[in-house]
Amino acid sequence: MIQLSNIEKVYRTKTIETTALNHINLNINKGEFVAIMGPSGCGKSTLLNIMGLLDTPTAGSIAIANQPVTSLSRKRLATFRNLKLGFIFQSYHLINDLSVIDNVELPLLYRKGISGTERRKRALVALEKVGLSARTKHYPNQLSGGQRQRVAIARAIIGDPEILLADEPTGNLDSAMGEEVMNLMLHLNKIDGTTIVMVTHDEQMAKKHSGSFTFLTASKSVNLYNLEIMLKNYIKLTFKVMLRKKYYTALTLVGISLTLMVITVFASFLDQIVSANPPEIHRERTLILDKVSVYKGDKKTDAAPSISFLQKNIRALQSTETISYFTTREFISFLNGKTAGHILKFTDENFWKITDFEFLEGKPFNIIEVRKGARVAVISEKTKAYFFKDGAALGKTFPIQGIAYQVIGVVKPATPFSRIYSDVYVPYTTDVNTQRTEKALEGTYNALLLAKTNDLKKVRAELRGILKKANLVSGADSVKVHAFTALEQFAKSSSFNDDEPEYGKTAIVISIVLILFMLIPAISLVNINVTRIGERAEEIGIRKSFGATSGTLVGQLVTENIIITLIGGLIGLGLSIYASQLLVQFINTFDPLFKMPTDSFIISWRVFGFCLFSCLLLGLVSGIYPAWKMSRMDVVYALKGGNSL
Repeated sequence: MIQLSNIEKVYRTKTIETTALNHINLNINKGEFVAIMGPSGCGKSTLLNIMGLLDTPTAGSIAIANQPVTSLSRKRLATFRNLKLGFIFQSYHLINDLSVIDNVELPLLYRKGISGTERRKRALVALEKVGLSARTKHYPNQLSGGQRQRVAIARAIIGDPEILLADEPTGNLDSAMGEEVMNLMLHLNKIDGTTIVMVTHDEQMAKKHSGSFTFLTASKSVNLYNLEIMLKNYIKLTFKVMLRKKYYTALTLVGISLTLMVITVFASFLDQIVSANPPEIHRERTLILDKVSVYKGDKKTDAAPSISFLQKNIRALQSTETISYFTTREFISFLNGKTAGHILKFTDENFWKITDFEFLEGKPFNIIEVRKGARVAVISEKTKAYFFKDGAALGKTFPIQGIAYQVIGVVKPATPFSRIYSDVYVPYTTDVNTQRTEKALEGTYNALLLAKTNDLKKVRAELRGILKKANLVSGADSVKVHAFTALEQFAKSSSFNDDEPEYGKTAIVISIVLILFMLIPAISLVNINVTRIGERAEEIGIRKSFGATSGTLVGQLVTENIIITLIGGLIGLGLSIYASQLLVQFINTFDPLFKMPTDSFIISWRVFGFCLFSCLLLGLVSGIYPAWKMSRMDVVYALKGGNSL
């Protein structure tokens, strides 16, 4: 069953060479109960670790069940251990974060094709064999030494191993409990036919229970799996670890959730500035013409265009589908002893064609009302609540700068970060300040240009062509208008160039900001995980002993990290809603008249998806290195708690 040929094991440091095993030859037949004896330090445990494929010999060869195993890869060795071998350790090596039944199930966790139900059934049978069926939900620290050793035996036999390797199984037990454990092992050998190799220093125990025993003398020192099932198991184990390690879990979640909260608010802000959210469903092809530049010699003058300039020069653009003019003003109202500020937008009938406002009541003003200068108004839901409480608004009037306007529509508001946001919309022909503010070229108006296609450069090229032909300003060398989408304007914020937007620079700036935000918790998570390598060393050694490969452990540990970052991310999303409201309230303290709505930051599906991706990325990046480092630990080294040999 087991053949060891000329096995040597030498430990070397810079100054010391220690021979633990020297030319060991041993044959163990199937069904034997063999005791390996000798004084402390003679290499008994080392020999057992080599038999169990937990350690590798310096020289010599090993064959188990007629199969040479010395040259097998780590992955194949792990699989071989899982299928053929069972281990009982002197120190029990139970995972304290797992219940009794979860500890017993461990070997089957790394065996493909076994469902959770089947695993639980076989664990109950194994616990029944060792007389612990009533302790399934207990944890190792709630058991006596003898009970913990029996749990270790149940774990060792759950996979029906052909060979059972026991390292001082009674070393930490009193004589009565030791006798009970030995009788249990004898039963496994005689009744179930399991081959047992036991290391012990108790000669009387060895002679009484084993069929044969081998005596070792001291050496010299001289100066010189199924993916779905596995994923379910990973998730289950993660929550068990999180619940048992409450301080670590809380510390990790706080760092992750606060970071994701900031990122979510930032992403929500960007999303509302540049993305095509209602009512700006055509934002990707809606250009905003908001600046005109006049060049005279070396001098450049920038200003907003006038309504007359816009109507004269851009109304016949062939590359646009619709053009709308608008300007934004403010007015103050006095109602019931309270003062409030309101955003007022003068615009035209085409404004409602470019946008897609949801009308809760009424309708927009039309071309006839614009031409007549009708004093009609479309108001936001918030403005209706302010002026008319819960009553009807349609047909009623309210004052704007001392002039009565009749409400003909009520809409859901746009985001406050949008150029089309307003509390009140009225026809631009009712703007009494036009004569005072508007000149031939300079004024206060902007234009919305809805391009026919996404080829926005074509629109700007047509604008340049029109302005070259026109004699707009006496003595001017040239006149240039600036028309860009919201995304393009945001992209241009990182550049001093007035020409085409440079997305690369903006993307780099945003990426750097996000990376810096995520780098702090990522480094913190890596440090915490690396620090916990020592804490989890024994657990890693146990899992490897029962068949976990390095790849399996990396998958499990990274999954743990990703799950905890996802939980932290969800908490961060919740906190971001509250934090955004606090931010709005803080901003409103600087301008109590013109207050932003408390729901100004909206978390769209894009923002949610981005934050989810950020969580996954954070969990992956911060988990891979510690997981890889843990998975590469030597089994024997890990079983000793990560202490030096």
